[in-house]
Amino acid sequence: MGESELWIFCVAGAVVVLVGAMVLVGAVRLRARSRQMLRWPIVTGKVISSEMASTGGADAGSMTTARATVRYAYRVDGKPYESERIQSGPDGDRPHPGPAEQILARYPVGSRVSVHYEPENPGNAALEAAATGRAAALAMFGLALLVIGVAVIIAALYEAAPSVPG
Repeated sequence: MGESELWIFCVAGAVVVLVGAMVLVGAVRLRARSRQMLRWPIVTGKVISSEMASTGGADAGSMTTARATVRYAYRVDGKPYESERIQSGPDGDRPHPGPAEQILARYPVGSRVSVHYEPENPGNAALEAAATGRAAALAMFGLALLVIGVAVIIAALYEAAPSVPG
């Protein structure tokens, strides 16, 4: 392996390690935020809208995604609030409507819901406090990237090492 190839593999491995570390840090932060939300006070709210929005799919080769949007109203100390946040972390688009339909089925219009709200900022609320499953999956992905990146670097350095005459 030439010196330029060694350099390319080491840089690529380092980039993968860096991305893996960033994903792992994001997972740890998501888990910490979810655990913190579990201690937030809970009030009863009411779902005022529950709908699915689809995006994309019009162009050849583009993917259609689905997003569940659940808007709910609640009161804290007599003051009215509204929110659309379902859980800790991003409520991103899904590549197929199944997960969005499941969310909408859990939160039909008019239903009563438990709303977790941040005591210092009651406008910051969510219907589901725990996102530990997503945090664990994210952590595993980040860890896998770390292992792959380190393996690429070690393999490149091993290939570049002078061979020992036998």
